[in-house]
Formats: sequence, C-alpha cells, structure tokens
Amino acid sequence: MFTLSYYFSLFYLFFFYSRDVSNDAMRRHDVSGLWKLTVLTSLIEIVPLGLLWLLPSSAEEQEELAKSKERSRLGGYVFLTVLAASLGFSILTALNRLLTVWGL
Repeated sequence: MFTLSYYFSLFYLFFFYSRDVSNDAMRRHDVSGLWKLTVLTSLIEIVPLGLLWLLPSSAEEQEELAKSKERSRLGGYVFLTVLAASLGFSILTALNRLLTVWGL
C-alpha cells in the first residue's frame, strides 16, 4: 500500500531531480527538463482554485468577518511560518549560489 509520502517522493523526483534547463541543455537540444518545468508551472497555476471555498461567499459575509472579534492564532502562525521559510529558503539559495560562483 502506498502512502502519501510515497507520492510526494515520486512527484519530487519526477519534477525536481532530473530537470536540467540550463543553457548547455538547450544547446544540446535536450528539452526533457523544459517540458517538465512547463508542466509543473502549469499545474501550480491551478492550485488556488482548490482554495476558493475558503473565501467569503458574499460581501455581507465579508463585512461580518471584518466586524467579528474572533481571530485565528493558528492561521497567523501558519502564515508567518510559511513567509519566514520562503524568505529563508530564498536567501540561503542565493547565498549558496554566490558562494559556489565565487568558489568559497
């Protein structure tokens, strides 16, 4: 029986492990990485459609939510965690690339 982590592993290996979209690959006419990148970015575009049910269904419902004193601490923590992780990953990736280019 396959678990969810098995499918995530397959997804990761398929889209990230063997995705060469460098200039050298394009000069060799190797577009295998390019089509995987195209499919991945096309699939990512439709992800927000699965989150539409979280939006208020009317302007009145939105106004009621704005007036409500109820707040979600978990939602705030999740937002800040995703934000910090994204920024940290971007900074570490940039630093890694710079150090690799500089040969340090």
